[in-house]
Amino acid sequence: MMEEAIFQGIWFEIDTDNNEAKVIQYKNKNKYKDNIEIPQSVEFDGIVCLVRSIDENAFYGCDRLLSVTIPNTVTSIGSMAFYGCSSLSSINIPPKISCIDLGVFRGCCGLISINIPDGVTCIDAAAFKDCSNLASITIPNSVTSIDGYAFCGCTRLTSVIIGKKVCSISHNCFSGCRKLVNVICLADNVPNIAKDAFMDSLIEFSSLHVLNSTIDLYKNSVPWNEFNKIVSIREDNLNREFEFDGVWYKYVSIMNEVEVIKYKDNQYIGDIQIPKFVEFEDGIGYVTSIGEYAFSRCTRLTSITIPDSVKYIKNHAFEYCDKLTSISIPNSVTSIEREAFQFCRGLKSVVIPRSVMDIGCEAFCGCINLSSVKIPNSIVDISSSAFLACFQLKSITIPDSVKIIGPSAFSGCKSLSRVSIGKNVTNIRYQAFEGCPKLTNVFCYANKVPITSEDAFKDSCPEKISLFVPWELVAAYKAECPWNQFDYIGDLREI
Repeated sequence: MMEEAIFQGIWFEIDTDNNEAKVIQYKNKNKYKDNIEIPQSVEFDGIVCLVRSIDENAFYGCDRLLSVTIPNTVTSIGSMAFYGCSSLSSINIPPKISCIDLGVFRGCCGLISINIPDGVTCIDAAAFKDCSNLASITIPNSVTSIDGYAFCGCTRLTSVIIGKKVCSISHNCFSGCRKLVNVICLADNVPNIAKDAFMDSLIEFSSLHVLNSTIDLYKNSVPWNEFNKIVSIREDNLNREFEFDGVWYKYVSIMNEVEVIKYKDNQYIGDIQIPKFVEFEDGIGYVTSIGEYAFSRCTRLTSITIPDSVKYIKNHAFEYCDKLTSISIPNSVTSIEREAFQFCRGLKSVVIPRSVMDIGCEAFCGCINLSSVKIPNSIVDISSSAFLACFQLKSITIPDSVKIIGPSAFSGCKSLSRVSIGKNVTNIRYQAFEGCPKLTNVFCYANKVPITSEDAFKDSCPEKISLFVPWELVAAYKAECPWNQFDYIGDLREI
């Protein structure tokens, strides 16, 4: 049976027979606007339905839409779903999407970057046409075909990486990309390409980077041979270390990916800007990660600019950088590894983008002046001691995506007074909120009473804390330890 209903300001088509839901256009000629967060599931007549798809034209012409968070349950996005969303600046493509359909993001001129997940096999016609602020694009190794006009009119596009399985590039695919500087084509064989694929993109001033084994084929193939220069990607560059503009790098893959590494016999100081691309005598490298210990104990590092090509911030990358007061983590980063920012004592605020799927153990441990952190609705587990001893942290919101709050995750946060726990948290581990003596209010939206260690709130004076939960679970919390130690347990509707 199909029904239509609105949840959290979003319209859905509900299929109760298959327990599935699809995002559809807003009714009554209204449009979606501002920041939209699509839930993983919706409940209709007592039946929980997973959100599996976004209908074609669902957000068509929503020119006041700013950002959209799509849950990983979504497996398809219909054609022209976000066509003309000119103010859209942030959106994620879930990992189970296999095709970027016709015109899905056409005219989204607010997008600066977007991550196409490995698993997508085709990019349909005009999928990103007229995304005029898109600066770079990486087409993953899973993609086999790029249809006509896919990136046509991306007038600020400077770099393109084409994955190794691409075998077909259709007409006008990159036409009108007049700022294109570098195209890196990792295809095992020269793709079948339309002669006008790069029409009016001034490729006579651009560089093409290809595998050494195919370079002669490209030099004799139209339109590839129209590039200003064709440069070989050399496999023997692996693990090669080199310096560029005062920063040290290491090649980490034949895809010309490079990683920032520790300064040789010295420390990085002052303001550091890391570019997307680095050049040296034999070619070009694409910066994709900040390596282990790269900036560790750089006590005179005052600021860092990380490009939106970086995917990983690795173990201990910025630990003990005392003068680093803020950091902008780009929307390309998917993983912040263990102890990455531990004991950055000057760090005051951090926004973790929605692209991040994993925050490692002790990632922000000992950031004693960190007073503000935003955890995105993409994190499933908050690792052990992730924010331990963040003395100035006053409130924290655990998003609905989180299922587990790890051991000592917020232990020793002495100024923490307010905690909001998302509806999908199922487990709160030992000493998660231990030693938080100023904690006065906990708002727990969990659908069921989480399995909670008895010492989760040890030394946090639970007898002075007010707990607010769904009304139907009040009695259950009053019967469960350690929740029954709280001063007051009430209904969330009282807020």
